[in-house]
Amino acid sequence: MPSLPREFYELIRDADLPLDDESSEPLEELSAAQLLIVAKQAVDLLGAGWGSLLVDLGVPRESLARPLSSADLRGDAGYQSLLRGEHRLAPSSANDPADPLVLLVQRAFQAVAGRSPGAPKEFALPIWGADGSFGEETAKAITALQRLRAIDGIPNVFAQGEAVGLLAMLSAYPKGPDLFAPVLVDEGGVVPTVGQLTLPEQAELSPAVARIVSIATAITEATSAPFTISVQGKVYTYKADHFGVPPAYKGLLRAPGGIAYGLRPGHEYWKCNIFGGTVLALAEVPVPSHRVGKFRHFPRAERFGEKLGRSRGWKLVHHLDHRDPANPEAAVLGEAQNAEIRAMLADIRPGDVFFADNPGPPGSDGGHTRICIAAAAADDPDVAPLFAQARREAAMAQRDGMMRVSNGRQIQFWVVRYVG
Repeated sequence: MPSLPREFYELIRDADLPLDDESSEPLEELSAAQLLIVAKQAVDLLGAGWGSLLVDLGVPRESLARPLSSADLRGDAGYQSLLRGEHRLAPSSANDPADPLVLLVQRAFQAVAGRSPGAPKEFALPIWGADGSFGEETAKAITALQRLRAIDGIPNVFAQGEAVGLLAMLSAYPKGPDLFAPVLVDEGGVVPTVGQLTLPEQAELSPAVARIVSIATAITEATSAPFTISVQGKVYTYKADHFGVPPAYKGLLRAPGGIAYGLRPGHEYWKCNIFGGTVLALAEVPVPSHRVGKFRHFPRAERFGEKLGRSRGWKLVHHLDHRDPANPEAAVLGEAQNAEIRAMLADIRPGDVFFADNPGPPGSDGGHTRICIAAAAADDPDVAPLFAQARREAAMAQRDGMMRVSNGRQIQFWVVRYVG
């Protein structure tokens, strides 16, 4: 078998195990053939979510074996013979065919490396991986096991003591991580696609707008179980608190179109534009983005409105600029400005995307992105539509009207409507 890609070797050498989604960035530009080697020879080093990542990058799902469990080891007849002392493994010629029992032992070493904090790095077999060939790398893993478990064994030989010791270490972590994100399924066991979403009870909405509303609502409601959707054959999974501050997750938050944001605990940033852009991307309507390194990002909220308004199928239906000409970081206040805001809020419909810029210097003050999921009631004095949006703790549905956005609380506004 071929060696693992050098980029993967360097990742194993430097990264904590098991590998999480955020660790994948160095591998984003490897070919599907190179990533298939990783899938076949290092599956037990991978962490939660890596299966979805590799499938997204072109690796056939059926090529990814289920992570090894301690029950798999106990239930194998060959490994049982090792445990009874009836058989042993020793180095073989590089030209010998792959040995299934050697492959099983190698996978067990990698499983321990990926699950046991502080396991010897030699257990990861970072150059050749689990290839079924008993060479120098496997011998080094055996030496590390003998040293760690104080096994008085024969150098470079995997025998009864080594088999007992490796099984004991794997039994402390009997099940591997779920390589594929949790999936919400319907009664038929099928991941819902965009077209299968339950549409809102608003007959006047076009199918595309109804999808926007449905997806935005579903993510805000995904508080205990995740919302999962298939878009063009790829599965995307979210919970409402993926869009909170700070994030409760570590890894990559992905969306269609090559969008990916690194999440890590303690790194606080507002995610309203990420939430809004993700909803539009999942609804398969045009949404602006720009390249940031190997990935693409959505615009900041105070730039998003104009860019989206120029996108195919979208129309900028409102733009209010209440900046003070003498001090553009502050707002002009007055009844005329409040009347414009009131009329704008009253016109916002389900599916509209509402952007606002906060007072202060552009870029450092931020703005806010909201997606309307229900219009303001005709008798509501606050004229507050119901918006799906990212707030501090999570994405949620919340009514925002005059009390939140008028009287200089926000100084520019854009309402963009999908008409395509």
